[in-house]
Amino acid sequence: MKTIRNTIAVIGIFTMTSVNAQTDLQKLKEKVAIQEQQISAITKENVYYKDALHLTTSTIQAELESVKYQINSVTGDKQNNTVVIEGLYTNQGEMLKALQVVSAAAIDPKGVQHGTYLVALADGTVRVENIYTDIPMKFTITFKNFDKEIPLIRVLTLGVYSHIQIPRTVTGKFENLNITWK
Repeated sequence: MKTIRNTIAVIGIFTMTSVNAQTDLQKLKEKVAIQEQQISAITKENVYYKDALHLTTSTIQAELESVKYQINSVTGDKQNNTVVIEGLYTNQGEMLKALQVVSAAAIDPKGVQHGTYLVALADGTVRVENIYTDIPMKFTITFKNFDKEIPLIRVLTLGVYSHIQIPRTVTGKFENLNITWK
């Protein structure tokens, strides 16, 4: 009789332990799922900040009237025969009322000049109002009908309306920009 009671007691203890273990296992699975979501979100955030850091540390840069222009990528599209140049501009002086980039020109290694008016500043237009100090903003320059055999741009110039003397255009220059064709 004692053995049967002991056996029933042991079975009862194992059953209760098993039920508790299953409950604990479910709670642990929920915690793991939550932590995996947090890790995924932090990983995405980390990638975003890495890209942002890469954009602000470009070594290809020029300065025009207290505005620094940095080139971050020069990408060619073989199917469309286009070249897209992306970068950042940062006002390093007093706040500007406006900035307007009116044109861009690229000279290839054979001396052929390619011009474009497809310049998009932060809001997608050629003119941006209220340029705050030390805030990097994106720009994009697109060249159409670009020969896909050209490996680099020898000289890229930007035509910018001067904010010091309204009627004149000043020019900034970048040299030896390698094109990554895709």
